Amino acid sequence: MPMTRTLSARHHAKRPLHLVGIDPGDVTGLAVYELRSKQLVTCESGHFFDVQDRLADYAITPQHLDRMLSSGLANLAEDWWHVAAVVIEDSRGLPVYARHDRQRGRKRDAIVRNVGRVDRDVTLWAEWLRRRGFLVALREPVRGAKWKADTLQQLTGWTTPTNEHARDAARLVWGWTEPELRAWLGQLCGSTPHPTEVVT
Repeated sequence: MPMTRTLSARHHAKRPLHLVGIDPGDVTGLAVYELRSKQLVTCESGHFFDVQDRLADYAITPQHLDRMLSSGLANLAEDWWHVAAVVIEDSRGLPVYARHDRQRGRKRDAIVRNVGRVDRDVTLWAEWLRRRGFLVALREPVRGAKWKADTLQQLTGWTTPTNEHARDAARLVWGWTEPELRAWLGQLCGSTPHPTEVVT
């Protein structure tokens, strides 16, 4: 597939290759995973706009990387996250009341409003990233018990304090391999009408 070949050309084996995970919400989780070293680069959280600023400051698309390299800015490019794709947690397809069947009245209304805000954030994140040229995957929450700090440290070696939102973002991207990414990009190119967004 053309995009798969382009990825190979743009991301030389010696250069890093990053996946970004985003857990939308009032507190937004952000994780960046480098596939070739199999290391977390960051696992953090912040306000919607603070996380946007982090990505605007550090994340570059393959197209942007190409322009930097062709302009002789290879050393500067090393300081950026070379983002192959962004994975966003998307629970919009799940039942709203699956875990809240007993809630009524104001509590139920608050749940609906909160879910609506998160759903809107998913849409805004996908659109903002797509407009900046990033490949976007919308992914349902990872099944199983949430990671606690000690689980994150045991699996990834990450020791900096985190909250559940940062750890949820890490779960979206941790453990991907380069062949899996290439297979996903190949499927994306061959079957998705909008090549910057896919639901997995």
